[in-house]
Amino acid sequence: EFASAAGVAVAPATAPEVIFVHRGGLTVTWADGVLDLAEGDSFTVPQGLARCYDSNAGATLFIVRGQ
Repeated sequence: EFASAAGVAVAPATAPEVIFVHRGGLTVTWADGVLDLAEGDSFTVPQGLARCYDSNAGATLFIVRGQ
């Protein structure tokens, strides 16, 4: 769960990640872009990508990390 106005600092993904937004919205930011995800959206983060997550209104996420 992300609280309203919560975020995660920029850090490289240590393994591939699949993010599913169950409720709310999430902004994923990396060096070359920004992606806004809404309820029902999913996104795959490749291993090694330095990214950060932000949510202005809060979000419920499911994140699966590879090995």
